[in-house]
Amino acid sequence: MARVIEENGSFVLRDEWHIEDVIGQAENMNIELTEDKAIEVLYWLAKCHDANYGINWDSIDSAIQFVTKEYI
Repeated sequence: MARVIEENGSFVLRDEWHIEDVIGQAENMNIELTEDKAIEVLYWLAKCHDANYGINWDSIDSAIQFVTKEYI
């Protein structure tokens, strides 16, 4: 969920994704994901997502598939 916060006297738009989001999405895809793998997905997204599109459910799906090698 995106939110505007004040940080160090400046305003920032922050879009947060949590490990629970990743694990829940993996379950929707019928992929079993450990907590360690879910953390790996978050790191992969932080490093490799396309900033033109941001992080969304499609990019999370792709990251889960990449990390787990479970291509549907």
